[in-house]
Amino acid sequence: MIDDVKFSPSPVTTATTITGRFHVRETQTGKSVTDALVYSIALPYSRVTVPGEVKTDANGWATAQFNPAKLFPRKGYVTVFVRARKPGDDVLSGVSTRRLAQFVVNR
Repeated sequence: MIDDVKFSPSPVTTATTITGRFHVRETQTGKSVTDALVYSIALPYSRVTVPGEVKTDANGWATAQFNPAKLFPRKGYVTVFVRARKPGDDVLSGVSTRRLAQFVVNR
């Protein structure tokens, strides 16, 4: 499960790189998951760039960088779809978890 999400800066006050951090843990044991593949994309599209899929580290955290794009808002929220999956599994039918998160923009 994706049990924690952090965005920096928070709130976003300039058109700058936004760092998203996503924590993945196992639901039964509560242990952090190492090497899970995490994909994130902002919705609607064209507000920020789409980072590539990244692996979680030894502490269960994956870090992605988002850069402002053509339709980056001056004020409001940017919603981010986040998916974590087991490496080697099929994207559509393998072991995975999904979540929506958002960051605030006020520039």
